[in-house]
Amino acid sequence: MWRYREVIPVVDPANIVTLGEGHTPLHSQGLGKHLGMKSLLIKDEGVNPTGSFKARGLSAAVSRLLS
Repeated sequence: MWRYREVIPVVDPANIVTLGEGHTPLHSQGLGKHLGMKSLLIKDEGVNPTGSFKARGLSAAVSRLLS
């Protein structure tokens, strides 16, 4: 997620706190068709180091607090 740091409100890059969250996969294995949609993409946030979708927000929040 820190490849987008220019739009994340962290002043000093030295204060970035990260466990390597982000770059989680997108899945589209026919679920959209089963639900009557043309396509449906599901973001698997469970593969973050913490196993949670909260990892991105907490990384940004803690980094901002340290700035």
